[in-house]
Formats: sequence, C-alpha cells, structure tokens
Amino acid sequence: MKIIIPVGEDKGLESPVHGHFGSAPILMRVDSETMAAEALHNRDREHAHGMCNPLELMKNMQVDAMLCAGIGVRALQRLNQGGIKVFKTSASTVREAITHLTDGSLPEMTSDGACSEHGCH
Repeated sequence: MKIIIPVGEDKGLESPVHGHFGSAPILMRVDSETMAAEALHNRDREHAHGMCNPLELMKNMQVDAMLCAGIGVRALQRLNQGGIKVFKTSASTVREAITHLTDGSLPEMTSDGACSEHGCH
C-alpha cells in the first residue's frame, strides 16, 4: 500500500508527523510493504483557505491512503472522491503511524473530524 503522511522535516521513517496536511512542508510517501520512504516537498503549502488541491498535488503518485492528524473538510472530500482513504493519527513519527495503520487501530477520517478553518490545531 502506498501511503502519504504530512511531516515537518525529512528524517525518513523517524520524521515527525505534522499537525495539518495542507500546511506540511513535506509529504512522506511510504510503501507499507517495503517501508521505503520518499520525501516530497509540498508545492501547495501556501494555498488560500479551502483551496487546497490534494489530488493535483499527488497526481501520478499512486497513493492508496493518507495518515494525518488534521485535514480540511474540502481536502478530505477531494481525496475521498479520488479514491484515497484518510486515516486520523496521533502518532509522533511516520514509523509509528504506519504501525498503527497496519495493526488496524487508526480510524478513518470523516467530515465531522476534519478542520473547518486554518489554525484548528
């Protein structure tokens, strides 16, 4: 499974999970089978509120899921419409977040749990 996790800095699997998808400086793409990690810079970090376009940002990345602490409701809806499931994590690192996903302990994010404005974290 190919997974995206927003992170604050590139430390591979020990990268700290960032508090919000849209403002994360880096998106860490991880293959959950091999644990290979690749840091991708977030080119859409400075978007206006509600204007995050995650599907454009992740175009050609072949992503199955995203793990994040927070995400805007529109970004969540756009990802879900593109077939990408989003799971809520409170993990400190990428490695910990992947472990929680594979053991089935992460809940799927819903619109009720998404942010409605910047600064919600």
